[in-house]
Amino acid sequence: MPKAKVRNIGIPGIKPPERTCNDPNCPFHGRLSVRGILLEGTVVSTKMKGNGEKRG
Repeated sequence: MPKAKVRNIGIPGIKPPERTCNDPNCPFHGRLSVRGILLEGTVVSTKMKGNGEKRG
């Protein structure tokens, strides 16, 4: 069985899954593109207060 083509999604440190899939919304095997910026931090509250808060 030939291996399916795996796309580079452009996020360092994220490895593609070992198994293939037929999901059109998969960023590795489908047509979904990964856009925007990556945020890194600590979540301090998950309660809805009308605004988000992030530290770090």
